[in-house]
Amino acid sequence: MFLSPMQYLDSEGLQYQVLHHPHAESIKETAILAQLPEAAIARVIIVSLVSKTDVLSVSEAIVLVPGDTELDLVALRNELNVRDVHIVSNTQREGLFTGFDLGSEAPFGHLYGMRVFIAKELFNRFDITFKAGNHETLIRMSTVDFCNLTQVQTIENGYSNSNAAEFYSEQTTKPWRWV
Repeated sequence: MFLSPMQYLDSEGLQYQVLHHPHAESIKETAILAQLPEAAIARVIIVSLVSKTDVLSVSEAIVLVPGDTELDLVALRNELNVRDVHIVSNTQREGLFTGFDLGSEAPFGHLYGMRVFIAKELFNRFDITFKAGNHETLIRMSTVDFCNLTQVQTIENGYSNSNAAEFYSEQTTKPWRWV
């Protein structure tokens, strides 16, 4: 049975905030329409990891990075100590998740047997904001609650800031509502 991200968080007894915004496909669009800095939204990237010891052993994982960063696959491969890393295609992603709009998967990889890796910059924040399974909703919750729930592993390399000049502050002017 599929639970929406909000239903799942409710079932775990966790507090979170919901922000509805007009339909947006990309993180950049979402940030503009939600009136948030792009860096404030966690980008969910699904990758395939090829084991260093067994080439036939391939597993999917979720990598969470700030919305204004891009993956560096060579650095990520070294950080995770794997033979190879590939970004999962849209066709492959359709088969991995049910109930989510393509490109708006919530970062609950542990529910699908996936490891979840989080950028150090996101791990060090008070809260984390991510897409809620559709292109019109964001969820913000305590980073501590998120990390405890998903059993994340922190990464320090494997991504780079695409706009280093932009500064992110955790203060936002957009009103949020606790659920």
